[in-house]
Amino acid sequence: MLEIRLLGEFDVRLNGKPVEIPSRPAQSLLAYLVLNAETKHRREKLAGLLWPDSEEANARSNLRHALWRLRKAIGEELFYTDKVTIVFRALDDCEIDVYCLEDEPLESGALEDLISAASVYGGDLLPGFYESWVVLERERLRSAFEHVVQRLLDLLVEKGSWLEVLEWGERWIALGHVPEPAYRALMSAHSALGDSAGLAAVYQRCCDALRGELGVEPSEQTRSTYEWLSEGGDPTAVEQAYVEREVSSATAIRTLLKQWRQKGVEVLELASLAMVHAARTDEPYDPEDARLLVRSALHHEVEVEPWLKRAGSPQVAVAAMDEVLETYPRPRVRMRIVEALRGLKGEEADETLLRIAVSDDSSEVRSEAAVAASRRGKHEAVTKHLVEEINTSGDAAALSAFVSVIDEVGLPVVVGPYPKLSVAVALAQRRWRANRIGILRQVARATLGGAVAMGIISVISLIQLQIVLPEELREATEFVPLPVWIFTNALLGLVWGGLQGASTGLVTGLADAFWRGKSWKRMRILLASLAGLVHSGFVLFTASTSDVWASEGPSVYVPVYLIYGLIVGAAFSLVVPRLNLSTSLRQELFQSIRASLILILFGMISVFIAYGGNLDDRTFRLDLFMFIVTALLFPLGFALAFSRRKGEDTGSR
Repeated sequence: MLEIRLLGEFDVRLNGKPVEIPSRPAQSLLAYLVLNAETKHRREKLAGLLWPDSEEANARSNLRHALWRLRKAIGEELFYTDKVTIVFRALDDCEIDVYCLEDEPLESGALEDLISAASVYGGDLLPGFYESWVVLERERLRSAFEHVVQRLLDLLVEKGSWLEVLEWGERWIALGHVPEPAYRALMSAHSALGDSAGLAAVYQRCCDALRGELGVEPSEQTRSTYEWLSEGGDPTAVEQAYVEREVSSATAIRTLLKQWRQKGVEVLELASLAMVHAARTDEPYDPEDARLLVRSALHHEVEVEPWLKRAGSPQVAVAAMDEVLETYPRPRVRMRIVEALRGLKGEEADETLLRIAVSDDSSEVRSEAAVAASRRGKHEAVTKHLVEEINTSGDAAALSAFVSVIDEVGLPVVVGPYPKLSVAVALAQRRWRANRIGILRQVARATLGGAVAMGIISVISLIQLQIVLPEELREATEFVPLPVWIFTNALLGLVWGGLQGASTGLVTGLADAFWRGKSWKRMRILLASLAGLVHSGFVLFTASTSDVWASEGPSVYVPVYLIYGLIVGAAFSLVVPRLNLSTSLRQELFQSIRASLILILFGMISVFIAYGGNLDDRTFRLDLFMFIVTALLFPLGFALAFSRRKGEDTGSR
């Protein structure tokens, strides 16, 4: 069972034992994913949000490292990733405190639900964390808690549970922020219990706290409540008046926004934006207010989507972002605008994306906008503008955007002439950058699987040699001690298998990264077949340097084993999964069996030809046995190396 506490502290426990997550960035990443569970988050967006002052490459590297730490600490199954996005999935046995406030216990209104929700609030969200997104979420959750505890106090007053009113009122006050409703509830409880001294003391505490912490006097509602109770008024009547609040929070926020605009405020401070974020309203804001909020969210580089939803219409949201674009903000802010425009409908959003795609000077921003605009019906317009700019000025940002469109959307039916060599080189560079970590990971897995498999095969070959050709082995050990013989043979097997695995993993990864469509499969098999010549080389080397091996002669066995190597490489391409694709152990074993059957068939044919059909030759039987063992174990080594557990990160790093 996984327990995550974000309110009042950062605490993670797995099966009751504390889990150490010492990295602060990893803690921030976990908190953000938990607060936005079941949502796909783009990797570049997370990297920019959590490491805003780092270069993009460094930020993405930090993200990979933090995600690795989290998976190692709390489990792979909680994270679903691909090369573009990351998702946190809370399982049934997860207990996460913030979700108790997200479940809207106010809807049921049951006392037990309210007590349960209020009990988990141990304080502000992530104390000691000062990122902008934390400040906004902190205010939102504090507002959610205040609504829960206010409703709880209302019900307790209605039931006349005055001792519980005292308990929950004090608990609310202990959390800070001088909540006047809590003081009013305490005054009502003391009055109902006949404690006039306690009533006066609570009012004085409220006055001192408000003056000391906020520099203000108690509200008119608090003063009138104290006067009413001091004169012997009914505490329940006071609470009923309190329930019918003087001004709703939504109305108050709209009043504040109007005042800020009248004062000429262009961008709200983060604290003010957080206060608006915490207001519990789904009603759209006026266009002027919406533009102010969107500008402020972009300025502070926090999530802009919640503000777009309150803009009332896509036209208002786009107009707000156009205003920000006119100030030419940092590339990271412009990228956020592109991401936000992708989620909006309407011609206005399409035109703004097109304008960014043909004019922005940042390669990354321009590429994202070009791809987004192309997918929204502006494909020909985007490519036309980009091709013209490439041909006239050779602009690097235009070339990058054009290559991105080719890579992710393709070329339109009609496109003007463009420098094909430059585009091809840029496209290859883009695909290498996007897939290089996946390719290197594939090479590492294939190297490990091949080395281990051939190491085992080498040991088996010695055992079989002892059985079939004991005299030859005895003569060989007279010159080289048996332990050295075993070590040398095993080392040769490791090198053999490792090089074959590395070459197979490399060429299949390159084929997966660089080729698309119908040509992909052909190039994958072709390149893998050529990589199989590594296997041929080792077979020929062994055959030419050992007295144990016998054949019809080099003129026969060299071409036979070269052809067999090509078949080996093609068969191995069946076992190596497509780049960044997760495959189960069952799937890998099935592909391993297919490859083994192919290798056994062609291996038997190759040995038969190499020995001229001499079935009585003892070395023929030895070679045939070893070819079959290799055909079974080599693909199996790959299968075990490439099988992945569910949820393992296969994204491009």
